[in-house]
Amino acid sequence: MLKFLWVLSLSSLPQFEAELLTDRKISTEAEALSAMREIHSLGVEKVILSSAELKKNDVTTLVALASDKSGAAYRIEIPLLPVAFVGTGDLFTALITAWLERTGEERVKLSRP
Repeated sequence: MLKFLWVLSLSSLPQFEAELLTDRKISTEAEALSAMREIHSLGVEKVILSSAELKKNDVTTLVALASDKSGAAYRIEIPLLPVAFVGTGDLFTALITAWLERTGEERVKLSRP
């Protein structure tokens, strides 16, 4: 399957799929970014890690990470709730894909109400 990744311009995947593709465990942001660079090396222009539970200073946070082949990377921290949701990754991917198609920008400006 990996030999076909070069045809993708965008890969949006959760943590466990990135771990399967790269055959490595991801538990920190540095490990996540390293795995994303490996996916870039397979030919994928934009990589989005849609949800990853990462540890920093013994605290687990839920983050979304995006990067492109130039090395630019973006991070969004998401509140970690003690519940399981179904379909949110698909919705996230649809919204990000629409944003990229409409604007061409990876960076999403966030604001609080």
